[in-house]
Amino acid sequence: MRLPIKEKFEQREDIDNPQQDSQGDQQPKGPRFADFSKLIAEGFKREMPSLCEYEEGRFLLYRGRVNETHTEPGVGKTNIAICICAEVMQDGSRVLYLDPEDNANGIGSRFVALGGRPEDLVERFHYTQDPAPDEYAGLHAWAQENKPALVVLDGLAEAMAAEGLSEREETDVLMFFRNRIRPFTDAGCGVLISDHVAKDGESRGRWSRGSGAKLGHYDGVSYEVKLMKAYTPEIDGFVRLKVAKDRNGGVGPVGAVITDLHFRHDEDGNPDIRFEPPRDEIKEKWKPTGLMEKISRFLEDKGPQTKSILRGFGKHDYVDQAITQLVEGGYLTIEPKGAAMLHKIIKPYREIGNPRAAA
Repeated sequence: MRLPIKEKFEQREDIDNPQQDSQGDQQPKGPRFADFSKLIAEGFKREMPSLCEYEEGRFLLYRGRVNETHTEPGVGKTNIAICICAEVMQDGSRVLYLDPEDNANGIGSRFVALGGRPEDLVERFHYTQDPAPDEYAGLHAWAQENKPALVVLDGLAEAMAAEGLSEREETDVLMFFRNRIRPFTDAGCGVLISDHVAKDGESRGRWSRGSGAKLGHYDGVSYEVKLMKAYTPEIDGFVRLKVAKDRNGGVGPVGAVITDLHFRHDEDGNPDIRFEPPRDEIKEKWKPTGLMEKISRFLEDKGPQTKSILRGFGKHDYVDQAITQLVEGGYLTIEPKGAAMLHKIIKPYREIGNPRAAA
């Protein structure tokens, strides 16, 4: 039988209780003051998101902060979390996944069905099903030692309910975040909480269900996720991520549409899951201008090259987009040579405002 978190905390003298001397007299803890002189000397640095690249050089989540996504039931909050995990693990980073709802077989099969790499499940995806209250200390210690880039809690309400807490009670929310979630951010991990919105669309506002105090604990970015086109394992569709809160302003203002996550298949029927700019939210087609200039300079220096060579400059999606933009702009042509297709520069491309730009 699990011990509710309230009772557990009451029995622990080391949580929120003053220190005691040998005679039993209570001794107050010393205050923890910030060292502003050091911060001033080093220069205040604006925190920017650095987890889950959705466009070249742009990221969805903050490290060392609590981030969140919330959706209506049926949209697929777990699918979204899995896709974010798969993207984070692209560069070899580790993920810790806390799951109060499913099991390893269910999550693993869904991960692979969404196009995740099986080797990531074995080497980088650290999964634990429905952790008990007395398991969190071990998870915190593991995170401190192994430094996963991302920690996912897939179901806040379920995790709290398992410990006798309610997402509607502000004190319960405060207690859970302080003692279960914050140790992960203290270890430098980015935390992603997957949640649901209230059923009443008119009264729920821009945050997830339960106590509004939850929104105050999301000190990274919080996204409202909307289903734009319903999808299934056989039918293509997509969801849209819109900012509900961004304390640091590194992602965008409240209400800004950031990206669409497409669930679709390639010509061979394999899953092709990717983030793309929202089609009806941009007036001008997004251009990876920095990458376009790198490719242009490389071809000017090295001569015609195959796409496989150019893909060495970054993620294949971004390189392909850059090539398409260069061709459409008249900077690049693609010509056959035997069985190969060579990319040949027509005229140099430079970013606008680059002092070395061609006339």
